[in-house]
Amino acid sequence: MIRYIYDHLPEFVRKPATSLFFYAVPFPYNRGLRYANIYIYRELMKTQWWDEKNLLLLQFERLRDLLLYAYENVPYYNELFTKYGFNPKKFQDFTDLSVLPRIVLTREEINRNFEDLIPKNYDGYRILLKTGGTTRLPMSFYVSENTYLAALACIQRQWYWAGVKPKDLIFVFRGGVVTKKAKRLNYFCERINNEVYFDTSNMDGNTLNRYVDILNRMKPTAIRGFPSCLEILSDYIIERKISVHQPKAIQTSSEVLLPKQREKIELAFGSKVFDTYGNGEHTIIATECDKHSGLHLNQEFGYTEFVKIGETEENESIYKVITTSLFNSAFVFFRYDTEDLVILDHSACSCGRRFPLIKKVMGRCGDIIRCSNGKKIPPVSFANFWVDNLKDRLRGIKYVQLVQKDLEYFIVRLIGQEDRENEKMKK
Repeated sequence: MIRYIYDHLPEFVRKPATSLFFYAVPFPYNRGLRYANIYIYRELMKTQWWDEKNLLLLQFERLRDLLLYAYENVPYYNELFTKYGFNPKKFQDFTDLSVLPRIVLTREEINRNFEDLIPKNYDGYRILLKTGGTTRLPMSFYVSENTYLAALACIQRQWYWAGVKPKDLIFVFRGGVVTKKAKRLNYFCERINNEVYFDTSNMDGNTLNRYVDILNRMKPTAIRGFPSCLEILSDYIIERKISVHQPKAIQTSSEVLLPKQREKIELAFGSKVFDTYGNGEHTIIATECDKHSGLHLNQEFGYTEFVKIGETEENESIYKVITTSLFNSAFVFFRYDTEDLVILDHSACSCGRRFPLIKKVMGRCGDIIRCSNGKKIPPVSFANFWVDNLKDRLRGIKYVQLVQKDLEYFIVRLIGQEDRENEKMKK
């Protein structure tokens, strides 16, 4: 409702109205009445201290309700459960899922059965999301408003662990081009969240110098971004021995955070890094606390099954991550294959929270594109450029691969679909 009112205000009234709203309306009401009413953040602040038994009970109850909902309202799951003799009404224990031994939802399966995965009676607000397919098979899906708000609450809880309060100023380096149009469209969200977004598509010396000046002038409480983007900024600071403002915390996400990247970022800013693992499908969230002993699996948000597929050279077990969103009634992700691999830590974190710990995420690592003029480009910038400028013009493309053999050029490899839509477009 708040965003609806904002979008219908005259252009010259929007900025002052949003600023007035930011200062006048306290958290959590500044996030909207729905966020304040369900206010999962308050619940998360309690459940973080629950023991393993109560956390599993909470998961089971939410999973049971979700499976019953899927059975009664989603054609895909009604047919699937009936085929294997699984009746959610008789679901009494996690072991009852054993009758569905090989049922895993993949991207291919979603693309083939998209319409049958949409609930028949869902009438709430939902967000249509699409993956661009630059790293994996592209697909479309819906996310309910409650799912999105629950994810925000999980991230807000991690900020609390890091000592960052709601409404504190946060600088964001998450890839892509920040155009004037994007600034105008995103101003509402940025102002409500008190965030400043930085363009990371052209991080040359002049740009990085300007970003450092802004950092020292505005002194943000925290920084969040992709590891590759923050690594480029950190290299610039370290190489030139620049003194920069020290934020309370730095949050990384969306790419694997390598040990050397963490070391660089913490050295450059003099602040601790708090890593986050999740996905665009909103089926899993794992967050690092102030003890930095691994990523706490947010059990309130999703039900995760770790399937062992092998071992490392150090004899550590490698697990495939299979997830179920416990909130998304707009598009049920049950036993969804994230295509990610992790190593678990079976010890308990000294913070006292009883969540399972992920020691290492082994997927989604992005290399940095390097140019002959010294410019460094994070891979997400190319991905965003592809999605924003080329994807709709090259509609027959199934996969994209970027190969850089030297500093002068790189090769873009494309795999087309069988219908050869691009050839049709040429004619």
